[in-house]
Amino acid sequence: MASTTGTDANKFGYLLMGHYDYTNWGRITVRYDFFDDQDGAQLRTANNSQQAIIIAPTFVIGEGFGALFEYRYDFSDKSVFTKSRRSCD
Repeated sequence: MASTTGTDANKFGYLLMGHYDYTNWGRITVRYDFFDDQDGAQLRTANNSQQAIIIAPTFVIGEGFGALFEYRYDFSDKSVFTKSRRSCD
């Protein structure tokens, strides 16, 4: 784990998003985000960059109501995601 206590941290990130209304009842949003934590201040692993691709179709149910289904795929250049099914205390 990287220690950055009492120091400045270097990090960089951005998000790109596009939205399209393809019918009066259906829409889709696509997002991509990138986060580079050079010092490990945020992600706890130095020189770690994480990315995500999100696809979210939205359906209009009625006036002022909708349903959103989101699929998100996260990936990193470090081994930070675990397949453990243990719950956090």
